Amino acid sequence: TGPRTIDAPTSHVDLVPTLLAAAGVDVAAASSTLRESFSEVHPLPGRDLMPIVDGADADDGRAVYLMTRDNMLEGDSGASGLGRMLKRTDNPPPGLRIRLPAHTAANFEGLVLRVGEADAPGGAGQLWKLVRSFDDPSTWTEPGVRHLAANGPGGDVYRASPLDDQWELYNLDTDPAESRNRWRDPDLHELRAHLRMRLKEIRAVSIPERNEPWPYAARRSGGA
Repeated sequence: TGPRTIDAPTSHVDLVPTLLAAAGVDVAAASSTLRESFSEVHPLPGRDLMPIVDGADADDGRAVYLMTRDNMLEGDSGASGLGRMLKRTDNPPPGLRIRLPAHTAANFEGLVLRVGEADAPGGAGQLWKLVRSFDDPSTWTEPGVRHLAANGPGGDVYRASPLDDQWELYNLDTDPAESRNRWRDPDLHELRAHLRMRLKEIRAVSIPERNEPWPYAARRSGGA
C-alpha cells in the first residue's frame, strides 16, 4: 500500500500481537500450547495492527486503556542506579537510595479516547487522555501494612492510609506533550464525567481475573 498518515490511538501493547501476526504466528495455537505449562495464559491485551498496515481503515473511535499497578517508584530494593553499579543493593545507605517524590501514589491508569461533541460537550471530536493516580495498599512497601511516603535527609516517613485519587486530563490534539492539565477546567465538567464513566467501563473488560493470584512482595529497602 502507499504511504498514509493514521491518527487513530494505538498502544505499545499492540506491538506484540502485530509482530506475531507479521511473523505468521497462530496466536490461538500458541496460547493453547502455553496453557500446558503455565497457569496464567490470558488473551493478548493489544490489537493486531497488520490490517491497517495492509490498507484497512483504522478504528478512530478506539479507547486505549493504560495501567501500571506496581510500586515502581522504589524499585525492588530501593537502590539507585549508582547503588546498583556499586553493588550496594542490600540495605543501601541514604546516598545510594532512590529519592522518592514525597507523598505520591505509585499506581496509574489512563484512557485515551476521541470524544465527539455529541458524546460530551467540550469533547470537540478531539483526542483526550484521562489519567488517574491511585494508591493500592497491596502494592505498598510492606503490602497492606505501610508505605514509604518520603525519604531524604530527614529520614524515612511511612504512611498507613491510602492517598486520595489524583486526576489529570489532556487534549492530545492541541497538547501532545501533556503540558497543560485540564482537569480543573470549569468548562469541561461534562467531558470529565464522560471520560470517568468510559474509564470504568473499559477497565472492567481490560483486566482479566488471575487464575492463581499471588501477593506482592515486601521491598528489601532499609529504613525504619
